[in-house]
Amino acid sequence: MDRRALIAESYLDHIAIALKVGDKGAPFRTFIDNWYAFETGTGHLTDGDRPIWFNNPCARTHGPALRAMHFQSLAAAAVLDLATRDGSSYAEQRQAKSTAVRLMVDHAVPLRVIVGLMFEETFEPRSEAISAHLRRWYRLGVITSDEDARLNSHGLRSAMPTSWNGHDVYARYAAAGVVAA
Repeated sequence: MDRRALIAESYLDHIAIALKVGDKGAPFRTFIDNWYAFETGTGHLTDGDRPIWFNNPCARTHGPALRAMHFQSLAAAAVLDLATRDGSSYAEQRQAKSTAVRLMVDHAVPLRVIVGLMFEETFEPRSEAISAHLRRWYRLGVITSDEDARLNSHGLRSAMPTSWNGHDVYARYAAAGVVAA
């Protein structure tokens, strides 16, 4: 097993320990996001093998990683295209802190929901089961700040819609009218 795989496995071990002792206050966001970064590698780690946190990501700097994420909204794809097609216009708008070009990386199924399901489900808190659970539910979406505000206004900041069927990982986006590219 290579170094990155060992590190990814260690984050699964941290999650398993927290589940076994019922520690709902454990830093699951760090454990899960870091697991994903080391699990996937390319685009989610720095050259020094540290996870990249995509807070207000630059479409020019992180464009390939953002395009490789599970979901891109139509509006986010337009921002990524602008950054590629007209980098100076994008840079000017970004410098001016225009919300029109501000992108966000969002958990399609909020981590609160993913973790809550782990505490509710009746699987043994083993690395294999946790990994399978995360592979089922963990998806990253690239959306604009306006779309994020729309999710929040629909009460979907850290929850799935009340009409959620328990299967569609992108149900939050549909409920808030966030259209896929």
